[in-house]
Amino acid sequence: MYDAKTIIFRVFTVLVYIAFGSAIFHLLEKDEAAREVAKFGKYYNKTMTSILRRFILNETDMKIIMTEIRGTFLQEVFPKEWDITGGLNITIQAITTIGYGNTAPRTVAGRMFLIIYATIGIPLMAMMLMTFGEKLKHMIRSSIISFERKILKRSRPQDIQRKSVIAVFVITAVLLCFISAIGTIIENWDFSVTLYVWFVTMTTIGFGDYVPQCRGTSNPILVALEYTYVLIALLLSLTSMACIIHALSDWLNSTKLPSKDDVKQSLSYIANSLSTHKEEQPSINMALPRPFMTPLPPQALPHSYVGTT
Repeated sequence: MYDAKTIIFRVFTVLVYIAFGSAIFHLLEKDEAAREVAKFGKYYNKTMTSILRRFILNETDMKIIMTEIRGTFLQEVFPKEWDITGGLNITIQAITTIGYGNTAPRTVAGRMFLIIYATIGIPLMAMMLMTFGEKLKHMIRSSIISFERKILKRSRPQDIQRKSVIAVFVITAVLLCFISAIGTIIENWDFSVTLYVWFVTMTTIGFGDYVPQCRGTSNPILVALEYTYVLIALLLSLTSMACIIHALSDWLNSTKLPSKDDVKQSLSYIANSLSTHKEEQPSINMALPRPFMTPLPPQALPHSYVGTT
């Protein structure tokens, strides 16, 4: 069991490491991102201008329409300026091994830095999450023991590890549904889509077809709250996965494995059962039925056949 100093130290180390990585990625990638935005914007404006000028003569209306098209249909395609949130995004995706793929380093320096950064950051994040998972598992186990002793009046609770596994899975499912319900409001997604996105995130599968991006408002205060929600939801979901690993590990370790003699006895029992079943199967009689084997009376035989007899 980890003490408070260990937990605080690991959390502080991860936070400092994330801030350090975000700043470095911001310095390495911001110029390249600005060039990509300018290049894409140049071709986009040229193409849209040539198309809209055939139908619209007013320059102001044309710019308004171009802005609407860019904001509505090109949110995923149009590149963005690399700010400090871009560095925060890539560092969290790297050290949690989620890797949605929507943000990636473009420069050689950024890619080389990512190799070194993730090599150190992934173990740091794993240790912090395993610490949180161990702490959460201990709290759930203690709650189950207290409930059985105080409410159910059981002096010696049984199967605590198995009950802890069930409780952890139930809590994780409820937490996932709660996070998804809030995500439907923030991301304007259906509940099924949000549930799918956060499950993929919680398990660090990270397909990248849907990515939480907090783009539902332009108010900076609301944007900050939405980013806070995403970070807290990410931490809770990953902690619940670590708790599941701890609970399953304790349950499997507490389960007595069969010995060699038990395995031999089981195999011999199965073999004897199969042989006995094979001997008890009814044999198929290929003989003709009784009426067909009864000899015919003499008067029913032909005369030639009677004479010969």
